[in-house]
Amino acid sequence: MDWLGNVVFEDREIENERLELTDTKANYILGPNLTLRNCTLVLKVSARRLSLKQPRFIDCTFEVKQELKNYQSWVAASLKGCRFKGRLSGCDFGHWPEYMSLPWYQHGSIEDCDFTEARLDGCRIMGSDRSTIRFPKWPCFTILDPIGRAHELNSVQ
Repeated sequence: MDWLGNVVFEDREIENERLELTDTKANYILGPNLTLRNCTLVLKVSARRLSLKQPRFIDCTFEVKQELKNYQSWVAASLKGCRFKGRLSGCDFGHWPEYMSLPWYQHGSIEDCDFTEARLDGCRIMGSDRSTIRFPKWPCFTILDPIGRAHELNSVQ
């Protein structure tokens, strides 16, 4: 950690490690040029303390210990074969190049990910093959293609 309170992971590949991002006073920056493979990331920080700059997560597990709210920066990450546990509200995942002009937001992706042990509330997955994504089961529900289903959704009391 430097004098500004930043914990930076960049320019390397990390395999089979457990990273605990739990210091509430630290700013965690993941990327650029970071690949994590078969890692477990324990997240217990607010969205403003976590910055993703084009990291690649392959077969990683995210244990969200404190609800992660309104975190759109997942669209700056490549997620493949990852598992999510815990509460995520208002988070965005996938490919959304129009989100922001910063270079790391142009390469987001999500595929083969598992959210069955997560609680998602108002989260969006864009620009991906949703058939490769496993969503939480009942009592949760997932609305696929909400824009295409807008007429039906608006008719519900």
